[in-house]
Amino acid sequence: KPVVATDLPPFREICGTGFQDNELFFSVGNQKELEDCILKSLGHAFNPQKVSDIRHRFSAETMSVQYQNYYTELSAPLK
Repeated sequence: KPVVATDLPPFREICGTGFQDNELFFSVGNQKELEDCILKSLGHAFNPQKVSDIRHRFSAETMSVQYQNYYTELSAPLK
Protein backbone atom coordinates (compact mmCIF):
# COMPACT_ATOMS: atom_id res chain seq x y z
CA LYS A 1 0.00 0.00 0.00
CA PRO A 2 1.25 3.51 -0.68
CA VAL A 3 2.10 5.65 2.31
CA VAL A 4 0.77 9.19 2.50
CA ALA A 5 2.86 10.91 5.15
CA THR A 6 3.80 14.26 6.57
CA ASP A 7 7.11 15.44 5.16
CA LEU A 8 9.22 14.73 8.26
CA PRO A 9 12.68 13.10 8.44
CA PRO A 10 11.59 9.88 10.20
CA PHE A 11 8.94 9.21 7.56
CA ARG A 12 11.36 9.99 4.73
CA GLU A 13 13.87 7.55 6.23
CA ILE A 14 11.40 4.71 5.82
CA CYS A 15 9.42 5.82 2.78
CA GLY A 16 11.87 8.00 0.94
CA THR A 17 14.56 5.42 0.26
CA GLY A 18 13.50 4.89 -3.31
CA PHE A 19 10.46 2.97 -2.16
CA GLN A 20 7.98 5.57 -3.29
CA ASP A 21 7.98 8.87 -5.06
CA ASN A 22 8.21 12.10 -3.11
CA GLU A 23 4.79 13.02 -4.42
CA LEU A 24 3.05 11.31 -1.49
CA PHE A 25 4.53 13.55 1.20
CA PHE A 26 2.70 16.68 2.32
CA SER A 27 3.73 19.71 4.39
CA VAL A 28 2.69 19.88 8.04
CA GLY A 29 -0.77 21.42 8.32
CA ASN A 30 -1.33 21.67 4.55
CA GLN A 31 -4.74 20.11 3.97
CA LYS A 32 -4.70 20.77 0.21
CA GLU A 33 -1.39 18.87 -0.20
CA LEU A 34 -2.81 16.02 1.90
CA GLU A 35 -5.88 15.84 -0.32
CA ASP A 36 -3.70 15.81 -3.44
CA CYS A 37 -1.50 13.05 -2.00
CA ILE A 38 -4.51 10.90 -1.17
CA LEU A 39 -5.83 11.24 -4.70
CA LYS A 40 -2.41 10.44 -6.21
CA SER A 41 -2.09 7.38 -3.97
CA LEU A 42 -5.20 5.76 -5.42
CA GLY A 43 -3.41 4.79 -8.63
CA HIS A 44 0.06 4.31 -7.16
CA ALA A 45 1.98 1.10 -7.98
CA PHE A 46 5.25 -0.16 -6.51
CA ASN A 47 8.26 -1.87 -8.01
CA PRO A 48 8.27 -5.38 -6.40
CA GLN A 49 12.07 -5.30 -5.99
CA LYS A 50 11.88 -2.06 -4.01
CA VAL A 51 9.20 -3.55 -1.76
CA SER A 52 11.45 -6.56 -1.09
CA ASP A 53 14.44 -4.31 -0.35
CA ILE A 54 12.48 -2.23 2.18
CA ARG A 55 11.07 -5.34 3.89
CA HIS A 56 14.61 -6.66 4.29
CA ARG A 57 16.06 -3.33 5.44
CA PHE A 58 13.48 -2.91 8.20
CA SER A 59 12.98 -6.56 9.17
CA ALA A 60 13.31 -7.57 12.81
CA GLU A 61 16.40 -9.63 11.99
CA THR A 62 18.18 -6.80 10.17
CA MET A 63 17.32 -4.25 12.85
CA SER A 64 18.50 -6.66 15.58
CA VAL A 65 21.88 -7.10 13.88
CA GLN A 66 22.24 -3.34 13.50
CA TYR A 67 21.48 -2.77 17.20
CA GLN A 68 23.91 -5.51 18.23
CA ASN A 69 26.66 -3.94 16.13
CA TYR A 70 25.90 -0.51 17.57
CA TYR A 71 26.01 -1.77 21.18
CA THR A 72 29.22 -3.68 20.51
CA GLU A 73 30.76 -0.51 19.14
CA LEU A 74 29.61 1.48 22.19
CA SER A 75 31.05 -1.06 24.62
CA ALA A 76 34.45 -1.24 22.90
CA PRO A 77 37.32 0.24 24.90
CA LEU A 78 38.36 3.74 23.91
CA LYS A 79 41.67 4.06 22.11
